[in-house]
Amino acid sequence: MADPLDMDDDNDGVLDVDDHCPLDFRNEDNSGCPNIQDTTIVDGKEWAQVSLFWGVTHAQIEAVCPGGICVDSGVLMGYNLTGWRWATNSDVQELETYYFGRLPSPGSPATFEECSVFTKDWRLRNDILETGHFATVGFTLSSSVSPDIGYVVISGPDEFYSPVGTCFAGTVRASISDDVPRVIGGWFYRTL
Repeated sequence: MADPLDMDDDNDGVLDVDDHCPLDFRNEDNSGCPNIQDTTIVDGKEWAQVSLFWGVTHAQIEAVCPGGICVDSGVLMGYNLTGWRWATNSDVQELETYYFGRLPSPGSPATFEECSVFTKDWRLRNDILETGHFATVGFTLSSSVSPDIGYVVISGPDEFYSPVGTCFAGTVRASISDDVPRVIGGWFYRTL
């Protein structure tokens, strides 16, 4: 809990007014913010959970990870991104291909069983699409004028998609402006 009389709540040597994470104790890199530990390892890359960054804007990511390389002591949503990269469309498509063997689309979706491999490693939300379907959606490295998103959408059994459930994945140009609140995160990885 913040103490208005204590000018350095976490005793990390950075005054609360200048501290991005004033209630977090010093960690190994002395940024005062927690390192990302909620990750999934795929083919030599450690991927941060997209859910850690739900609600971030494209502009916020761009400020911390210009050109895709996150700056030293760069903080986003309270997490230290030192050493991380903002994933490109190709990076996300490669990750999705790892899980599904291809990029499943609405016209050629993966089976519900194939989708379950992805859901064991990644968190999904059911309120992104307002359809009752579950999704992981995050900004990829792209222009802030027309930002791209990487996504995996999983639908349970229904009449519209499939009586047994399906999923599809890929990247697409976002049709939303950067200042509209949403539950989109960001795709970040670091090479092991």
